[in-house]
Amino acid sequence: IPLEESCVVVTARVVEESRSKVGYELHIENIAVAKKLDIEFSYGFNVLTGETGAGKSVIMGGISLLMGERADKGRIRSGETQCSL
Repeated sequence: IPLEESCVVVTARVVEESRSKVGYELHIENIAVAKKLDIEFSYGFNVLTGETGAGKSVIMGGISLLMGERADKGRIRSGETQCSL
């Protein structure tokens, strides 16, 4: 698929943990200040904690994009032409 000069690519992957439990893996690349970030959410309740500037908002922004929030090229890391989720 040809990509525009500046674009945002959004995908998600479901990770099967057991027969009845499903986890999710989130890969973030070149979004905001994050060069590359991989995070795995397990079945049930997950909590994000961290100091100021640790990337919590980047993760939540990525989840928002996966949930259907409109993407724009302003989310792309400075100096890069595309990002992916």
